[in-house]
Amino acid sequence: MLICEGGAMNWTFMQQGMVDEVSIVLVPVADGRTDSVTVFEQSPFLLESFPVKFHLKHVERLKGDSVWLVYTVL
Repeated sequence: MLICEGGAMNWTFMQQGMVDEVSIVLVPVADGRTDSVTVFEQSPFLLESFPVKFHLKHVERLKGDSVWLVYTVL
């Protein structure tokens, strides 16, 4: 299943152990706004939170100096 939501939904699925792989395309652009979308964000509905480690599975350079990173969740 593919989860394409905001940071809180992504983190909720991650914390419940329902994510086995993370695929991220890193684009060389920065936005320092405080309301920018995050990949993972603690939901106020989760009582506890714990760090999740990843293992790099795949790296691919894309057009425009972008990078595609694929991680296995440990």
